[in-house]
Amino acid sequence: MSEREWTTAKDANDSPQPRPHPSSAWGRARPQEASSWGRGQASAARPDGREQVPAGGAGDCGRATIAGAALLERAIDYTLGSLRIVTPDALCHTTPCADWNLRELLDHMNDTLQTLNEAATGQIAPYPKSIRAHGANPALALRDGARDLLGHWAAGLANDLISIADRHLTSPMVAAIGAIEITVHGWDISKSCGEHHPIPPSLAEELLDLARLFITRRDRPSRFAPQLMIPPRAPAQNHLLAYLGRDPGWLPTPDPAGSRQP
Repeated sequence: MSEREWTTAKDANDSPQPRPHPSSAWGRARPQEASSWGRGQASAARPDGREQVPAGGAGDCGRATIAGAALLERAIDYTLGSLRIVTPDALCHTTPCADWNLRELLDHMNDTLQTLNEAATGQIAPYPKSIRAHGANPALALRDGARDLLGHWAAGLANDLISIADRHLTSPMVAAIGAIEITVHGWDISKSCGEHHPIPPSLAEELLDLARLFITRRDRPSRFAPQLMIPPRAPAQNHLLAYLGRDPGWLPTPDPAGSRQP
């Protein structure tokens, strides 16, 4: 499930349930997929019925926005390391996102960056433009786009509220969701390429706290695969991955279909 999808559909109960997918929390709207994140930012109640606690004031909002941008920067720094190891020959590899090979995952991440760039302007379009990253190695374009994204967010910190269709989200929320998305897909990429590139413990711990806040039982199995059980003393990275429905010990397998079209 993707971030743009989560914020554009009207109600989870109004739409057919898509196939469980351990993928992400961000991306473009698909009419059949539902959304709930951010709805509490536009009203006094969260989507799950719990009371929405208001921010303490403009100063608190500004500090939260800066912290969100800093978290997004840490996520991008981690994922840039994964993008550097992608080669054209790896694009047909399977990934921990069961429905996508590596090229398809990179296309999805290209959409994520486009979404976050739009968010920096204060307005996210409900539906995407062409999102495929072209070239023999689309990871190169993604690396450039990720670096550009940080500049756009630094310039757009004054936009605390971000609009998508008739909803409004706070920029710290968008940054947090984006950081989860980018980091976990960075791990997906490294595993698809057969490399060991662990998520830094402090980053994994912070993202796990946010994931537990945003992803509830109502989001499974329609938006996220069921949480996997792992030993309590496992590293924070493994707890984050398992909470998002991923197997921390996942290994790539040959893709008999080769490089598929999204």
